[in-house]
Amino acid sequence: MAQTLPDPSPPLAILPPVRRWAPEWVIPEVPVPESDTHDLAIVWLRELLAAWVARTGRDIKVARNLGIRWVRDEPRFGFDPDLCLIEPAPIGEHGTLGSLRVWRGAHAPPLLAIEVVSAGHPYKDYVDTPERCAACGVGELWVYDPMLVGPRARGGPHLFQLWQRRDDGGFERVFAGSGSTFSPALGAWVHPRASQVPSEARVLISNDPDGRDLWLTAEQEARAAEKRARDGERQARALEQAAIASEQAAIASEQAAIASEQAAIASAQAAIASERAAIASERAAFASEREARAAERQALEQLEQERAERAELEQRLRQLEEQARRGRGM
Repeated sequence: MAQTLPDPSPPLAILPPVRRWAPEWVIPEVPVPESDTHDLAIVWLRELLAAWVARTGRDIKVARNLGIRWVRDEPRFGFDPDLCLIEPAPIGEHGTLGSLRVWRGAHAPPLLAIEVVSAGHPYKDYVDTPERCAACGVGELWVYDPMLVGPRARGGPHLFQLWQRRDDGGFERVFAGSGSTFSPALGAWVHPRASQVPSEARVLISNDPDGRDLWLTAEQEARAAEKRARDGERQARALEQAAIASEQAAIASEQAAIASEQAAIASAQAAIASERAAIASERAAFASEREARAAERQALEQLEQERAERAELEQRLRQLEEQARRGRGM
């Protein structure tokens, strides 16, 4: 949400001495009818501020339509803002707070008062309410006009006005326009929205001027916490699934390593068997060669024997022939 500059508007202040009360400031006994836009805008702001009080732990009461009176002798006079923040939270009689009576020591003027402008009585919020806030000691006033139905009095209509108490007791309008502005009472930035649609007429509050770090209602915080829990659960499941997949991959890798080792063992065994077969074949060849050499030696020996026998026969024949010749010569 980009920050926008306020619309040009003349400075306005209620200067001291501020009047304490006026006859027309009687709090009406009959509730003024409210439109859906008016009611939903107040409900939204009340939930937003109640969640902020719960987060910060501050002793603040968020009150709606609480009668505020500050003149002891004229208790009928005062006003009942649509919303107000009171710090410290006042304590009523018997635990019930019927109205805020500022003259009591335990009842401090509101830290912040908020009025959502209604089409039926816009002049009151534009003119009367700032004067009453100045009179009773309100620290800060918001006047939110989502449908821009305010009068031309004091430069209206304005989507949003912010009034602040001055050090001299006066009450000054420091912002009037449609942009974002800073609320010292909350220490936060305010981003008003203009709309004729009841559900879209809202004032957003954030910790930053651009509206990125928005305040949430208790319901929104619960939904955000539930979403964070679901996201955390999904992340935990994803991590668990990743761990299971990693474990399965490790098991598969280990099984592959075992299979590879078994294959290496089988290959080594096959190599040993092949080597043994080669050795056996070499031994067989060596034995065969020895047998062949033995057979060759035997054949040579037999040949030599046959030669010797032949030589012996030839010599015997020669001897016989010699004897025969000798016998014929005689």
